[in-house]
Amino acid sequence: MKARSGIKVGDIQREAHMAFCMALIQEDRGKYDTAVKFLKRLYFCAKLLDDFEGAEIAINKIGICFYMKDDFE
Repeated sequence: MKARSGIKVGDIQREAHMAFCMALIQEDRGKYDTAVKFLKRLYFCAKLLDDFEGAEIAINKIGICFYMKDDFE
């Protein structure tokens, strides 16, 4: 996927953007487990970039995915 989209190795900002877009697509399709995987990648990238807002968005959207799955643990 990364190779087809032209993301170079080490381009964390673009990888974070791709992870966010893929998470939105999966969330819209109702595939919350897959969306959580992409959101965890977004969170990791945001922490590497010291992007606190991006990390907060990732954590919030992870919580929303678990809520939509009725997984409250």
